[in-house]
Amino acid sequence: MHFVSREAEFISLAEWKDEVENYKKVHGIPFFKHFRSQKSFVLWKRLVKRTKMVERGAYLKKELFIVDKNLNIHGIDIRKLIYKLNSSDIIGITRDEAMNVDKLTANIKKKQDELQELLLNSEDKIKMLIEKACKNSIFEFNQSTRIFGKEETKKTEGKEEVPYNIFADDSYHPMPYTVEASTKTLFKRLARFIKMIDYMFMQLVINFG
Repeated sequence: MHFVSREAEFISLAEWKDEVENYKKVHGIPFFKHFRSQKSFVLWKRLVKRTKMVERGAYLKKELFIVDKNLNIHGIDIRKLIYKLNSSDIIGITRDEAMNVDKLTANIKKKQDELQELLLNSEDKIKMLIEKACKNSIFEFNQSTRIFGKEETKKTEGKEEVPYNIFADDSYHPMPYTVEASTKTLFKRLARFIKMIDYMFMQLVINFG
């Protein structure tokens, strides 16, 4: 006899013994035997994995320059320009015309001069794109860090409040620690962006060399 919702239920002894034996057999299966510990471990593993993914995602979003839309857009333009230069013809040989050695040498010399001038012009254009990308990124950063504390606000009553500037804070307001930390992260991101473009351009020069 056992109770279910305060109601007594009677089963025969043979049926009860049969259910006990079946329970022991099922409980002996590894899946059911270790179910409680395995479930806790699986839930812990999922939590750790999700936490790591969130942390790594936040770190990459903060550190990688590719997530900055200004750097990303101008970086794509620079990569297109470098790819176009890499695809340039540096010899100038055509299948339609047979060339002797002197004409081929003169043609190569002409192509090299054109390529050198193109590289110089492209270098100036790349510098301009880098400068524009960095300025836009810094401008958006400055717009997002126009923060004044209560003490600083009281000091500037009757005066025009000057926003924080990441290059030089000419006002007498101390820059908050969070803004200073964000500034360092921004500069690291810009440095990585410039280094990557520099590596790409140097590889282009080496390929033409």
